[in-house]
Amino acid sequence: MINLMRHSNLQQILKGCDQCVLCGLCLPHCPTYQVEHNECESPRGRIVLIQALMQGNLDSLKIDLSSLEHCLLCRSCEAVCPSKVPYGEIITLTRDELSPKKSRLVSQLMDAVAEPQQMQQMLSKLKLYKKSGLQKLVQAGGLLSGLLKGELRAAEGLLKHASVERLQDYYPAKSEFQGDVQLFVGCMGESFDQQTVRDAIALLNGLGFGVKIAHPASCCGAMHHHNGEINKGSELKTISLSRLTNDTTDVVLGLAGSCVARLNEGSEEASAPSIIEITDFLVENLAKVTEGISVVNKKVAVHQPCSNKNLLNNFDKTIELLNKISGLELLTLPTYGCCGASGIHMVSDAEHARKFLADTVEWLAVEKPDLIVSQNMGCMFHISSEMTRQNMGIEVIHPLSLLRSAFADKI
Repeated sequence: MINLMRHSNLQQILKGCDQCVLCGLCLPHCPTYQVEHNECESPRGRIVLIQALMQGNLDSLKIDLSSLEHCLLCRSCEAVCPSKVPYGEIITLTRDELSPKKSRLVSQLMDAVAEPQQMQQMLSKLKLYKKSGLQKLVQAGGLLSGLLKGELRAAEGLLKHASVERLQDYYPAKSEFQGDVQLFVGCMGESFDQQTVRDAIALLNGLGFGVKIAHPASCCGAMHHHNGEINKGSELKTISLSRLTNDTTDVVLGLAGSCVARLNEGSEEASAPSIIEITDFLVENLAKVTEGISVVNKKVAVHQPCSNKNLLNNFDKTIELLNKISGLELLTLPTYGCCGASGIHMVSDAEHARKFLADTVEWLAVEKPDLIVSQNMGCMFHISSEMTRQNMGIEVIHPLSLLRSAFADKI
């Protein structure tokens, strides 16, 4: 049972819970409630459970707390809540109090994103696991239990995106110089999403901007902050902000909406840099490009990441960018409000994460788009992994990669 005299977050959690009037307006917007149709899997149900735990009416060691782990922290409930309940804060503080157990694989992955050297070591181990033939042996032999098998399969899905090639510190402008920008690629951009990073650099260089890459790569701390390690998450965020603050570049761009949201959250002080999501920056600067854009005759399903929808409120900028490309037929990729990736969740509870793509897969089988685009790296990996698993053959890329291909002759 929680020791009520020991936990510093108790009053903050209860204060947030007390704001909830249990109206239930959030339920239709909650992905886990839509999938499970269970009150315990709703924001309201979780708040009632958390209140009982924090008031000492329930023993955390004797009840099922899986609903708290299932929350995807999409923050859709906050967007519609008339009482402005700080639901995301309540969940993150509660997880910090309860310190949920993590598997060895998940713990290693979280350690790896915190330390670039560990990330490279993990990459090397995964590549050896695949190259040695052990991967095929494990898959064919059914040697793993269900949960660990799901975790390992999700981790294996990262391998096809992995790169050991290092990025340069600086990429000079390739047209009339407009200034320098610093690009925050995060803890996984260089190792697992280098194609998007290079496409972003090419677009910026072509528009006349020199691009600085901060080395060593650093983590915004979101993964730790959301999964019971608030202090570690805050430490990582501080390190990243200090590296960005120490640079004299006026404009700092972020590739992942979730990272941008985390770095900007609670950083109102003048000394902290304001991180701009790259889509916002490109919309403004691509307005100057009026010719030389290729026609791309493709049907494209556009995924709406919950971080861009609920935290940055800039998903319309993605559509605005894509509308610059003639020939595209844009469709909105249906999800339950979240694809289920939710940072580490797609690895720590892979089977639960896949539930949120079930209807999406059915829709894709009917609509048969040529491409899926998503501006969130984790969502890209999660959706791409499901496409592979379902043998659908639909490529999942970042909108910037599609933009670069369309602007190839111009920038």
